[in-house]
Amino acid sequence: MPLLELRIRRKAQPRAGGPALEVLRDVALDFPPGSVTALLGPSGCGKTTLLRILTGLDTAFEGEVRHRPRRIGMVFQEPRLLPWRSLAENLRIVAAAAGLPPPPVEALLARVGLEGWAPRLPGELSLGMARRAALARALAVRPELLVLDEPFASLDAANAVRMRAVIAAVLAEGATTAVLVTHAVEDAAALAGRVAMLTPRPATLSALVAVPEAARREPAVLQSALAG
Repeated sequence: MPLLELRIRRKAQPRAGGPALEVLRDVALDFPPGSVTALLGPSGCGKTTLLRILTGLDTAFEGEVRHRPRRIGMVFQEPRLLPWRSLAENLRIVAAAAGLPPPPVEALLARVGLEGWAPRLPGELSLGMARRAALARALAVRPELLVLDEPFASLDAANAVRMRAVIAAVLAEGATTAVLVTHAVEDAAALAGRVAMLTPRPATLSALVAVPEAARREPAVLQSALAG
């Protein structure tokens, strides 16, 4: 049985002084346990809106989400760390909110390359470090579903490569179902097992493509598979 099932018949955003803007239409996806799915599509097509529906942050749509897991770890486009709390406190707060015991803070931070940074405030981190801290925070809830909303946005090339390697190591463990939003084929090829292609707005599902093993070494292989 899938970990969760997504059925969106229609999602529209109200607009002042005009008709509602249709964002999503007829999107149906199942997410098997342990799978890594990349949502790929042009900027502004509705990928983040789909994620908000998937995670329960947006309930104003026609359709349903079945079997949504209780523990969801979310990595937003911005780190969104509490600036007045240390990294350790940021991790402990989300674990407590999920009804979990205190997380292994040092181990989680070491997992994302931030050994020794537990007492530091988010303002002391570079953007790349803050994004890795946000990933550690998402892992602190022991997620059944890990959601990554363009985790490489605004990163320079070196930090993007490092962040991708950290995420790849986490996903390689295979214990967590994950959904990655991106507009870059390279990210999908490096991290996902399959790609859900979305059309321009109103976005609908145009294809669901397994990522060829050769695409890990050469992303153009995935580009060809998507084009075919």
